[in-house]
Amino acid sequence: MDLLYRDSAVLVVGKQLGVSTEETLESLRRMIGAEVRPVHRLDQPVSGALAVALHRSSTANMNRQLSQGTFTRRYIAVCRRDDSVPEGLWEDRVVFNRRSNRGEQAHGNDGMVARLISQRAGRTDRYDVWTFTLETGRRHQIRLQCSIRGIPVVGDLKYGARRSRRGGGIYLHSLQVAFLHPGDGRRITIWSHPKRDPLWQAAV
Repeated sequence: MDLLYRDSAVLVVGKQLGVSTEETLESLRRMIGAEVRPVHRLDQPVSGALAVALHRSSTANMNRQLSQGTFTRRYIAVCRRDDSVPEGLWEDRVVFNRRSNRGEQAHGNDGMVARLISQRAGRTDRYDVWTFTLETGRRHQIRLQCSIRGIPVVGDLKYGARRSRRGGGIYLHSLQVAFLHPGDGRRITIWSHPKRDPLWQAAV
């Protein structure tokens, strides 16, 4: 876990692959000796920037920002290549099946709207690199919306990848969080870059 930013109201850490948000929070509690509250969550196989509030008023402020769109989350992913998949707004209706612990595409007007902005950022012979900016925060949202379009995130067996990632995790990384500081309102932007490995280096 890397400490990317800290002040009296909020901190941002780089969550490691294979470590749950809950485990990361518990490590932070032991490290700083105080209660911490997640502003958002990252799936266990996802790495990258995770924002955490340090007291109740900051938590409430950041939650309002999530609902109002001033707290932004940008991700980068390596996915199966398919030139026919369009960039721009992706919008789907989705539902989370707790029995199978995975998201599913909903039918008709069932489920909840999942919305993000997608952009191709690079490619290799076999894969596309995408950036995603979330407009909603549904569970497993990016993984599911990629799967719906037939371009699962590399290594994501749960959502249709052909093989696992060597060393665990999937090629989805929380690249950036940005928000208005709960205390003085200044814009804070924090970046977290993926750990070096051959595919990230080839793709990005």
